[in-house]
Amino acid sequence: MRLWLKSLMGAALATAAIAEPASIVELQQSDSVRAAQNILEAQRVQVNDWMVSLTEIPAPPFGESLRARAIATKFQELPGFDVSIDDVGNVLALRPAVADAGIVVIAAHMDTVFPEGTTIAVDASDGVYKAPGVGDNTRGVAMLYALMRAVTKAEIDADKAMLFVATVGEEGLGDLRGIKHLLTGPLAERFEALIAIDGSNPNLIVSTSVGSSRFRVTVNGKGGHSWGDFGHANPHHALANIITGFATKADDLLAATPSKGSYSVGRIGGGTSINAIPFASWMEVDMRSADPLLLASLDAAFRQSVSEGINAANQRRLGGQALTVALESVGARPAGSTPLNTKLIQQTLAIWRSLGLEPVLSASSTDANAAMAIDLPAVTISRGGISVGAHGLQETWTDHDTLRSEIAALLLILTMADARPER
Repeated sequence: MRLWLKSLMGAALATAAIAEPASIVELQQSDSVRAAQNILEAQRVQVNDWMVSLTEIPAPPFGESLRARAIATKFQELPGFDVSIDDVGNVLALRPAVADAGIVVIAAHMDTVFPEGTTIAVDASDGVYKAPGVGDNTRGVAMLYALMRAVTKAEIDADKAMLFVATVGEEGLGDLRGIKHLLTGPLAERFEALIAIDGSNPNLIVSTSVGSSRFRVTVNGKGGHSWGDFGHANPHHALANIITGFATKADDLLAATPSKGSYSVGRIGGGTSINAIPFASWMEVDMRSADPLLLASLDAAFRQSVSEGINAANQRRLGGQALTVALESVGARPAGSTPLNTKLIQQTLAIWRSLGLEPVLSASSTDANAAMAIDLPAVTISRGGISVGAHGLQETWTDHDTLRSEIAALLLILTMADARPER
C-alpha cells in the first residue's frame, strides 16, 4: 500500500466533540482485556517467528494459494473460529457472536507485489526484518493472528461476530478482487463495519479511499521494414500521441481543481527490432483520485486521448492498413469515504487518543475502498512497527512500539463488536 496523505476535514476534526465513550474505559479496565494485552506482549516472539515463515511463502499476484493454505492451517490451531478458504482464495476465520447480531470484519491482505520467482529469504540478524513483502503486508496478516489468539485465549465474548479475513488481490492488478468477493458473499448483509490492517504509521487512520482507473491499451498495425515500408502507420507513434495528448489534458484538469489526482504510464512495450515498424504496441496506465468527479474526468480525458491519438496516426500514414486499438480496463478502485460522525470513526479517534497516539485522518488505496463504495463504514489502521521500502526488494520491518498498535486494534475491534469482557 502506498499512502497519499491529505489535509482531510481539518476544521471539522479540530472542532468535533469527541468524548471518550464509557465503553472504552470499561474495556481498558476489564480483567479479560488486560489479560488479552498481556497475551499480545507474551506472544511477540512466536508471532514474529510465524511472520518470518509466512514471508518466505511466495504470494505473487494471482498466486496466493500456498500462503493461503499456510494461513488457514495456523488459524485452525485456535479454538472458537470457523476457518475456511472461499472461492477466490480468501482465508476466513469467523468467531460467532453471543447474540444473533451483525458482523465486524477485520481484514489484512496476504498478497505481495513481487512476481513469481522472486527470491525471498528473511534476514533478521540485526533485529530488523529484511525481505520483500515482510511489512506490506505479511506483518498485517501476522497481526490478524496475534489479535485472534489474544481474543480467544482471554475468552472475550461479544454481541457481534468477528470475521478475520486474509484477503487476496489487494495489490496491483488484483483490483481488490478478494475484498470485493467478500462484500458480495453470503455473510455480507450482516456486515456492520470493516477494519483493514495495512500501513505502518500508527497515527494514521485511513477514512478516505483513493480511487483508481487502470487501463491496458494495445495498438495493432501491419508492421513492416523501417525503410522499405516507411509510411505505414506506426503503433509506437500512436502511443506517443496518446501519452502526450492525455498528459496535456490531465495537467489542465489537475490545475483547475483543489482535489489531488495523479496519472502515470507505468508499463510500455512492443516491437521486434530497431529496424522494424512494430505490428503491436501496448501500455498500462494508472489514474487516481479520492475525488470521484476528478477521477471520472481523468478517465474521460484518457479515452478521448486514445481516440484522438489513433486518428492522428492513421491520418499521417502514407500507405498500408489503418491502426486499430483495444482498450481494456484492468482495474477500477472506487473512491469514497467514511463520514466523520460514524461510530467507527468516533471510536477510532477516541481509542487512539486514550493510548497517547495522535490520530490523523488520511486517504489511501486499500481493501477499505470496496467497503466505502457501498457505504459500509470502514477504516484502515496500522499494522504496527516501522516499515521501510514497501514494494522494494530491500523492504524492512522493525518491531518498534508494535504493542500499542495491537492494543489500539484490539480495543477498536472489541468496541465495534460490542464486547462484554466480563460476561
